[in-house]
Amino acid sequence: MEPKNRVWSQKNKRFEEKIYEPKKKRIKKYIPIFLSLFTKFRVLQVPELHKFCDENADAKRVYENVSDLRNMDLVINIGHRRKPIRAFCATPALIKKVLGNNKKKSHEVRADDLAHSLTCTKVAISLMRSSFVSGIALEHELGPNDLRYFCFERRPDGIIQITRDDLKYEIAVEVETSAKAKVRIDKILNSYQETFKNLKYSCAGVIIVATHPAVFKTYLRRIKSLPIEFQKRVILESNLEFKSLNTSYFGTRLSRALDNPHLPMQTMRTNCAGGVQYLPMKSLNAIFPDHV
Repeated sequence: MEPKNRVWSQKNKRFEEKIYEPKKKRIKKYIPIFLSLFTKFRVLQVPELHKFCDENADAKRVYENVSDLRNMDLVINIGHRRKPIRAFCATPALIKKVLGNNKKKSHEVRADDLAHSLTCTKVAISLMRSSFVSGIALEHELGPNDLRYFCFERRPDGIIQITRDDLKYEIAVEVETSAKAKVRIDKILNSYQETFKNLKYSCAGVIIVATHPAVFKTYLRRIKSLPIEFQKRVILESNLEFKSLNTSYFGTRLSRALDNPHLPMQTMRTNCAGGVQYLPMKSLNAIFPDHV
């Protein structure tokens, strides 16, 4: 039933009942793209959000848009318990509105994992600046069945899809931000060795981003001791810019992620019709169905 409001009528000198139609609040400019970003990455900081705004937008404009999302209980501000790190994080309400009751994708970011989660976000956004990258799925989007035919006994931090003409293939992404025992590194590399040996798995290669200097050196030494055929399938990086990626496989390096013709951050990895497809998300329509 539509709400009514009592208004004073000058003509009849009395109060009259009139249908009250609340004025629709205009959605701020960056709300649609921010909804897609928070649905995709879960956790983001202002610098990453700013990368998806116009050149003339400042940090204040970013905060204004995020503030609206916070007022709608779609985004909260969280901080690491021991490190001076804070970020904005998608709430369960946002994820439920977009994904429904799909429990395998209802992962919440833990405060203690904030540093690693933010680095995974930065890595994904950086990879999206390669023109051949047509899809990205982060670890929290991957259910057990998604990995059954992707790699051997390994849950990567992410998967990227490469599209070159009619050729499509997927590559695993591993992100290391802290010290790790040598035996753990060997276990990871052994998993990918088994993956590449078995035609059952679709993983075509792995990008390892090791920001911790000691871990990077250990990975480099271990990888060099493995067969050359395995080395050809591994890309080891210590920074997040990926300026050295082979353009024959990853395409040209774009000035910003929004220039990617595939818009991979607005897609979701889905097992469909016996294969993997990256289908568009409906984050804006799910939350603002009347939005035009």
